[in-house]
Amino acid sequence: GVLLGFSAGLYAAGEIGRNDALRETALLSIESLAAASLILWTIKVIAGRARPYTGETSRSFHPFAFKNSYWSLPSGHAVASFSVATVIAEQAESPLVDILAYGLATLAGISRIHDNKHWASDVFFGSALGHFVAKKVCDLNRRRDESGVTLGLDCAGGRRALTLRVAF
Repeated sequence: GVLLGFSAGLYAAGEIGRNDALRETALLSIESLAAASLILWTIKVIAGRARPYTGETSRSFHPFAFKNSYWSLPSGHAVASFSVATVIAEQAESPLVDILAYGLATLAGISRIHDNKHWASDVFFGSALGHFVAKKVCDLNRRRDESGVTLGLDCAGGRRALTLRVAF
């Protein structure tokens, strides 16, 4: 929820400031978060790994269990934080922004281990999943911008224009 709110705030800031880069970052963050979450919940239900607080070992799996105590793998917080952090890092051109984004995402993962909600491997796998999904979303967005045919309607300053863009 926090990351959706953050992305919505980022989009609003882009709208208010007429900053296309902020709006694009926000939309890519939401897209990445949605795609990664779909994969996340599929894996959680299929794997059924016991959480540390259950008293079971890290090798205890209960496939297709529909109880929160068996949804440890992968860490949803790690998936979400790294999917958004990776989009921000991909869109920003500042090493400081990259360090801040990945640093906060790492802290989210570490907190899940500290709070006894996930095994370290859950956080590692979740971080990797979020990162690679976001990389793919950003890559697909770049490819879409680079080639293809786009038909659009632009309205600005009381004028309307039909645009056709062909890029190859």
